[in-house]
Amino acid sequence: MPHGQSYCFSIPPHVFNRQMFQSFFQNIRPQASKLDIVFSYELGLTKLLNAMNEPWSALYRPDPMTAVKPGFDGGVNPTHLCADEIIQRHGFIKIERLVKNPKQLKNSATIQHYLQKYNNSIKSAPMTVKRSAPKAVVVCHCHYIEVIDELIETLDRVPDGCVIYITSSKPEVLTNFKLNWRRKNVPLHPVGIENWGRDVRPFTYLMQNLKLADDVPVLKLHGKRSLYSPEGDHWRKDLLNSLLSSEEGVNHCIELFKKNPKLGMLGAPNSYVSNLEYWGGNKNTVKALLEQQSVACSDEDLGFYAGTMFWIRSQCAEMILKDICLQEFEKEASQRDGTLAHALERSIPMALRAKGWDMMEVGSDTILTPDMVRDRKVMTCPPEVPSL
Repeated sequence: MPHGQSYCFSIPPHVFNRQMFQSFFQNIRPQASKLDIVFSYELGLTKLLNAMNEPWSALYRPDPMTAVKPGFDGGVNPTHLCADEIIQRHGFIKIERLVKNPKQLKNSATIQHYLQKYNNSIKSAPMTVKRSAPKAVVVCHCHYIEVIDELIETLDRVPDGCVIYITSSKPEVLTNFKLNWRRKNVPLHPVGIENWGRDVRPFTYLMQNLKLADDVPVLKLHGKRSLYSPEGDHWRKDLLNSLLSSEEGVNHCIELFKKNPKLGMLGAPNSYVSNLEYWGGNKNTVKALLEQQSVACSDEDLGFYAGTMFWIRSQCAEMILKDICLQEFEKEASQRDGTLAHALERSIPMALRAKGWDMMEVGSDTILTPDMVRDRKVMTCPPEVPSL
């Protein structure tokens, strides 16, 4: 549909003050993808104005002859295809067209000139962006509205100076977290992301994009209910309460990373398992992931934190996850084993241990190895599915 294609707009007071317009903006919620945002709010704004019988116009309207230009297939963004005319007429250009040029359109001399000008300005600009170094970072994925109150109560044990990121595909989940969070010194950021890859893909996405300073403890949590197991809720609560027992307990975990510079990961008591039956259908994928890290692997090297809740050092998470392609995670189909998410659950601690990082559990000073816990079983979940 024809629509105003920007969030840079001017609204007259008589439109702005109408109840329909105010209601539209008051009901904006985080969305899981860029496409959801476009359909809900970019096209949605134009639909709203049409429904209000309010005329609207654009600063730039593409010439009707644009449709016959080479390369125009009806899906090409006019701000990309008509960038020459826009920059000559108005003095600005969409940065995506200038830098990324996702449609691989041929650059004119004008665009090439501004691209060079932009690159030169970046090279000469002082480095002002600093990698953030909060006391700790919490990444919590939540899919179920029913566990929001439980997670908020648990996250309230995080000490001041930490930062929390909540990931979900559901706007109502993200909105409820934001509205009910009351800690001024612990900022909580909602992050909308598609519902696939369970809690591992959202964690991977954030570790690839946060660009944390080294040695920041990162706590990975989730609100999974494991509906296939009657013990799923008990297991989730046990893991949460072990990793976030109290503010004092969280501070103790953070201090462990300071005291032991080789500590790579820290899990809940008895969560580190290596029984060979827990390979499940993941062995080949795990070995392929380890090969990408230049790590050889035998069957007996299996050792990981069941439940995928753990503390991990920031540079460890970034090192292992930086080259993982988000598009390779399988679409959600209620899989209980054999996905990239299950393989990463196993390969992250295996790769780190092979590179010399220590594995530990809360409440113990023991450096763990797979041989030490070979006979452990995850009693609260079916043995063939200890993960996610």
